[in-house]
Amino acid sequence: MQYLRRAGVLAGAVVTAAALSTGAAKADPPSLSNVVTDTTLSTTTFVPGKKVHATWKFNAAYAPQVTAVQLWLAHSTGMGHAPTTLIRAGLDPKTGAVDFTVPAVAPSGHGNIWIFDVVWDNNGRQTELSLTDITVA
Repeated sequence: MQYLRRAGVLAGAVVTAAALSTGAAKADPPSLSNVVTDTTLSTTTFVPGKKVHATWKFNAAYAPQVTAVQLWLAHSTGMGHAPTTLIRAGLDPKTGAVDFTVPAVAPSGHGNIWIFDVVWDNNGRQTELSLTDITVA
């Protein structure tokens, strides 16, 4: 009887741990589609210290809600991604263009994947508006 009780406690602990870890495993922030579209970069090969020109189209229907955007480099190891390196914050999304200098980050490679990310800071909750795959040289 004691053996069955211990097995039940162990099984309950495993289920609880799995349930708690599921949320933490999801690194991908929420996203909104059709707010920022047609994002283009002057190059998709980023070289730290070099200038890049980014453009996008902003859906004016979201202007009352999305009043500023941030540019990030999002990092992935192949198991989800998250914005990790801030490029610039407080940009008016209606401008539709910005020049920036690529920050110093590790080069792309196996398990080291980079993404150009346009993000809206929704009261402290990052919401992705556009993702563009890039390579860091």
